[in-house]
Amino acid sequence: MLEEQQTPFQMRLQNNIICDPNVETAMNHFSLITHGFGMINQSTWSRAFENFAKHSLSLYLQHHPHSQIINA
Repeated sequence: MLEEQQTPFQMRLQNNIICDPNVETAMNHFSLITHGFGMINQSTWSRAFENFAKHSLSLYLQHHPHSQIINA
């Protein structure tokens, strides 16, 4: 299922711009992960994205200790 080379949108739309196969595969995987398996999975990927963002911020602050980050 994850090896499809077309997103579901390509089957419904005409005159699609053909993407690079690597980009199309990655976009299809992202679409399936975020939308294809229901609401439970959406909370899972949103937590994973939040953890990724927090980790990225901590790495950034380690490398740029004098950066000013305003907490909203």
